[in-house]
Amino acid sequence: METTLKQDLLDKISKTNNENLLELLSIDFEYFNAQSQQDTFPELSEKDSTELMEMLDKPFGEDAISFEDFKKVIAQWRTK
Repeated sequence: METTLKQDLLDKISKTNNENLLELLSIDFEYFNAQSQQDTFPELSEKDSTELMEMLDKPFGEDAISFEDFKKVIAQWRTK
């Protein structure tokens, strides 16, 4: 029988006697479980929140140009 991640974690938790570890896992679970059920940006409209999430999903620097291209564009702009 193939074990799932959930079952694997349950097995590990049931085998440990480390109270500090169990307390830490409990705190982390409560925090992340609560976070996943909350609106990420409650003060934003649905449209703005969607737009922001789309922007965050875009790779950083996707629209960037090289420094050499930048210097060429600036040189051209200065000649006008």
